[in-house]
Amino acid sequence: MAFPEHFYIRVQEGQQQGPYNYPQLKRLYDRDLIPKEALYWQEGMEEWKSITDLCGAPMQERRRRLRIRRLLVALLLVGVAASAAYLAPIIREGWKETNEHSYSREAAYWKARSYVREELRRSHSIVTFQRFDPKAVELTKESTATVTLTGSVFGPNGSSTQTAWRVSLRFNRVGREWHLAGR
Repeated sequence: MAFPEHFYIRVQEGQQQGPYNYPQLKRLYDRDLIPKEALYWQEGMEEWKSITDLCGAPMQERRRRLRIRRLLVALLLVGVAASAAYLAPIIREGWKETNEHSYSREAAYWKARSYVREELRRSHSIVTFQRFDPKAVELTKESTATVTLTGSVFGPNGSSTQTAWRVSLRFNRVGREWHLAGR
């Protein structure tokens, strides 16, 4: 951007300084040697204008804004990371409950959880399960499984109870899907 070479500033009424070229004026302004309330004028202008129109925000103010932006971005990233850390296990468990397609103890466990969670959802209850224990799953050669689940049920009224479920499943080897036995 080309600027005429001579700028004059007025810091207080009647106190005129200059002439300055633009780089000099900008350097003084960025070092807070010219207050942001100052006015400037150059040949051809009808009236004095605010120095901020010419030089923008002072360097310290721009740096402060940049620091604030960086802080906000950092806080946003921490928030996203914290949310991801909190939600990741929930998402992973939900994925496992709906996407286990093998005839294994662990797949039977996740599918049994899915059926129990679905049943409790109808009564507006929430459930948390104990971790997977291979001893709690009995597989047979006939493609069936009996899964014993334990966990806590939190009812809509805020009550909680420790509960155990025994879920019988049948594995469809062709469709590679677990279904409740008897359905």
